[in-house]
Amino acid sequence: MNEYVRTDGDNEVLVLERSFDHPPAKVWRALTEPEQLAQWFPASMTVELAVGAKITFSFGPEDDPQDGEVTACDPPRTFAYSWGSEHLRWELEPDGDGCKLTLTQTFQDRPAAASYAAGWHGCFVYLALVVDGQQPFGADGDASLDHTMTPDLKSSHEEWIVKLGLDAGTVDGEEARYERQLVQGPLDVWEVLSGGTVVSVGGAVPAGFLPAGVQVGPILVAEPPDVLATAEVRWTMREGNGGARLVVTHAGGDDKALAQWRAHLEALAARLV
Repeated sequence: MNEYVRTDGDNEVLVLERSFDHPPAKVWRALTEPEQLAQWFPASMTVELAVGAKITFSFGPEDDPQDGEVTACDPPRTFAYSWGSEHLRWELEPDGDGCKLTLTQTFQDRPAAASYAAGWHGCFVYLALVVDGQQPFGADGDASLDHTMTPDLKSSHEEWIVKLGLDAGTVDGEEARYERQLVQGPLDVWEVLSGGTVVSVGGAVPAGFLPAGVQVGPILVAEPPDVLATAEVRWTMREGNGGARLVVTHAGGDDKALAQWRAHLEALAARLV
């Protein structure tokens, strides 16, 4: 399947495809009818099938609902809507006795693309069951209950990092920069990087933070689990889509340094799965 992420101005566009042995009209019902959506979609969704209609998304009674708006509705071909700052477009086209589904998701945070792709492909597993006439979550349905970072989803996330080309990093002028979405939270990632040792200003950077061959001076900033910095390298972490977003910047870093960071952070990601 032709699945990729591309940049369009200030936006990132993720395109995912899936084939079904069912006609478009049957898959359309799974994309739009509440009782079927509850069996596979990652949030509860209340919607009127009309352009301009408001949509409400909810992940449960303890979470604030999110809003959206229908931007296209052409049964059984196209269904599109905003979801907060993002936009989803579902397109169905006949393909022999079945059909092809194309999901186009528009957003602005490129490193999050692997999390989105892994999550949607997890949803597609349930969607296929629903289209086949099954109820994977029972009569009441609640797909959101099963949408956590399971081991399979974590492994899929790492595969999508590579498939979508999100593991490259950049060298700009005299700075190497590597940004990586991870599948564990900042506290867990910091624990792995630090090896459980106390990190403080003036001390040495724990070995877990550094690739082999990269040497740095003493710690200048230590704010676990958000920031660690020396004169040469700065590590920052925040909550990202499904786990910590780690950014490493290496002053004076070149292509060789970037390759070292890439290998080091790939090994870190593998330890977190």
